Amino acid sequence: MAHSNSGGPSASLLNIFSYGETSALPRPAFPDERRNQFSDNFSVAHGTHLFKMGVDINIIHELLINLFQGDGNYSYNATTAFAGCPAGANATFCRWVADATGTNVGDGFTGQHYSSFTQVHDPITHVGKDDFLNNDLGLYFEDTWKVKPSLTLNLGVRYDIQMVPQPPQPNVATPLLALYTSTLNTDSNNFAPRIGIAWQPDRKTVVRAGYGMFYGKTSNSTYYALRVERKKRWGTLARRSSNGAAGAGPGGTSSALL
Repeated sequence: MAHSNSGGPSASLLNIFSYGETSALPRPAFPDERRNQFSDNFSVAHGTHLFKMGVDINIIHELLINLFQGDGNYSYNATTAFAGCPAGANATFCRWVADATGTNVGDGFTGQHYSSFTQVHDPITHVGKDDFLNNDLGLYFEDTWKVKPSLTLNLGVRYDIQMVPQPPQPNVATPLLALYTSTLNTDSNNFAPRIGIAWQPDRKTVVRAGYGMFYGKTSNSTYYALRVERKKRWGTLARRSSNGAAGAGPGGTSSALL
């Protein structure tokens, strides 16, 4: 029996067992990221002020390859009596055995006794590949102000922008789909204020308070899903067996289960 990281399709038998590669595998590059980072910080003292400023630049090359359900999945759910096997789990198991061994039981559906088969395919790269640049820029400025010996204020602001990789192939089936799949929004208003205070009312007590706004980066796997995992680029082959379910008749494509 195949283990969970093996190649080829997976199969599941209702209330019996399942085997084969999981839907999220293989993952040859998910992710494969190359990053070049450049940063610089600068400080200036002027009177009771200490000014700090800096820049952080990340040049990120992302390669992702992950064709979800690319190996396919067979489901065996029918429980009606089959080829001499009584109704229930025995009938489900017998259907799988007949398909796995290619046994002709005389019903004209050799190798096609599964309830359904689902497989995703990528007609462009064939492996669910995406390759893009996703660059980040960060800037900040801060002023540490010694208002008086017992009171210090920290005032600053940070700005971050993530350069969003645009879709390589919009869905142009309708004008509305073309509108919403041609571009991905770049959030360019990420200004994050920072405020801090330190107050010493007496020699034994210091009171501190602070406030800050922070922004999280959108993961590259999310952009991968938006850019690649769409009906225009990927297709889903879903079929149901004609025995015990409904769908294709004799002569349809059958795939080896083992």
